[in-house]
Amino acid sequence: MNNPGMDQLSGDRLGALLILLNNIYGYGQSG
Repeated sequence: MNNPGMDQLSGDRLGALLILLNNIYGYGQSG
């Protein structure tokens, strides 16, 4: 899992997923 291409793609997807989860949880806690 140390391939540059794979790492970049996984990082992008993981980042997007983390942001989504953060938004959902943050919204749930805020509202």
